[in-house]
Amino acid sequence: MCTRQFCSYRDAADRLDQLDATVWGISPQSLESHERFQDQYGLTVPLLADPERAVIRAYGVLGPGGLVRRSIFMVDPHGTVRYRHVALLGLHYRDVDALRSALEGVRVQAPA
Repeated sequence: MCTRQFCSYRDAADRLDQLDATVWGISPQSLESHERFQDQYGLTVPLLADPERAVIRAYGVLGPGGLVRRSIFMVDPHGTVRYRHVALLGLHYRDVDALRSALEGVRVQAPA
């Protein structure tokens, strides 16, 4: 998990709530690890555990050496991926404003 990324979502929680979207984080760490991370930083985004890396593999973001690529997916209510951003390195992440822009683009393109 990227501490900067999730702290930025915490700090912009009011704007994140205005996106009218459900936001989750997911990584292979355990639930206990996620709980400690959330408590330590007062995070507001739910963190899901994927210790078997099934979801990570299904979304194609398992990198060399078992590393998970920093990724964002927007999935519509029917389960169709409408937006995908996968970073080669974990140094960059999408902030709330970038999420808003991507979500607006997804909504414009989504079938009626």
